[in-house]
Order: sequence, then C-alpha cells, then structure tokens
Amino acid sequence: MYEGFLSLKYTYILDGSYSIELLIEVLNDIEVRSKWEEQILEAELIHRYSDNFYIYRMLFHMPIIENRDFVEKMIIFKMDDTYYMYSSSIPDTYYPKRSKCTRGYNIFSVTRIRRVKDKIIVNSASQRDIQASLGPFIGLGVMGRKTANSLTVFCDALIKRLNALVNSRNP
Repeated sequence: MYEGFLSLKYTYILDGSYSIELLIEVLNDIEVRSKWEEQILEAELIHRYSDNFYIYRMLFHMPIIENRDFVEKMIIFKMDDTYYMYSSSIPDTYYPKRSKCTRGYNIFSVTRIRRVKDKIIVNSASQRDIQASLGPFIGLGVMGRKTANSLTVFCDALIKRLNALVNSRNP
C-alpha cells in the first residue's frame, strides 16, 4: 500500500437544536470557513454551478509536513431526511498547484448528516493522498494524535460558528 494514503473515518454528534441546513451552510461557506477552521490557511470558491455543486480550493496547514493544496468538487444532495456531501479532487490541468506547497488529492470523501431524536449525527469517511511518507509518524503515533486533536479543534470551532450564526439571526 502506498504510504501517502491517509484514510479517516469519524462520527461526531451535535446538539439537535441546530438545523441540518444551517450545519451544511456553515460547512460549505468556503470563504468564511477559512476564518474559523484553524488548519485552513486560504480558501477560494473557484466556480459555483449551483447551490449543491461547486469547485473550490483550500490550502491546509499540515502538522509535521509541508502545507497541502487541494482542489476539489463538492456535491450535496438529500435522500429522504438524510443529507450527503461528496467531494473528490479534480485533475491538476484545471487548476495548477500553488508554489511553496504540495498538491494533495482527495480520492473521495463522503459525509452523511441526519437527525436522530434530539441529536444531529455526522458520519464521514475519506481517503486522501497527501503525497508524503507517513511511516515514521504513524509508528510514533504522531499522526493519530494530531488527527484526533485536529478533529476536536474542528468540532469546537464548528459549534462556535453555529452558535454565532444562530445568535446573529435571532437577536
């Protein structure tokens, strides 16, 4: 197996007082997301085809290794009462990488968001080719700790952003 492939699977549970639509809005507002998610150094909406389909670029700060530049398409859809977000990289020929960073590739990422009783359940799975040899870091447990910490920081920031939007819309 190629060592640069990073596979992640996680679930987080949010207070059900938020609407799923607000959560999706917060996760997909590309320019604003770079202001509240610590690992995103830059973000740019390249082209919006519709509310549910767009292409974007994000430059991520990566622990231990050089920053990574991702250009991806996002597709959002709803089936019954469940929302899905699917993203994957687009070919480099459409949008060249930035200098002083490495292009990373999102092989796939799928997120399922649904309401269960008084909670919002978010399940996500992804595989990314971050173009790095991770062997020494995985052996030391560094990437696992960094990823777990990043997810905790992300969830805390997401909840802060949701609360700020709810408070600003309901003075």
